[in-house]
Amino acid sequence: EKGQYLQRQIFFMKGYRKLDSHLYLLFGSSNLHLFNSQLNTLEHKKVLEDKILCLEKINHQTIWAGCLNVGIYEIDLQKNTTRHLIKGIRVNTIQYMEENAIAIGSNQNGVLIVNQSGKIIDSVLNLPRRIDCLAYKDKIL
Repeated sequence: EKGQYLQRQIFFMKGYRKLDSHLYLLFGSSNLHLFNSQLNTLEHKKVLEDKILCLEKINHQTIWAGCLNVGIYEIDLQKNTTRHLIKGIRVNTIQYMEENAIAIGSNQNGVLIVNQSGKIIDSVLNLPRRIDCLAYKDKIL
């Protein structure tokens, strides 16, 4: 009808994290969407308070989202809830290492090693100012 606005969902995608054989968590700006390639569906999951820079799968239902200014959010995909774990730093990359050790690359703090509760258990500070990627294999970060 004249005067009515057709609203379509617009989604900016920066990147994604594969969760299993057919599920992908897509992120862009401050939005999270779950894409099911088997069913060809896109489900909106969450809007966070800040731009998402990276995602890391912690377990089958838990994702950590690293953000531009506010640190890390833990996202429970089944309950669709969030918890603010680490505050006040820019998080460029997150690398799950083992059950109770997760590495975080930042701009100002080098690499922080945290447990699943978000408590800092170790750090490597004498690195270049900005850490944009991390890899872990055979117990080597």
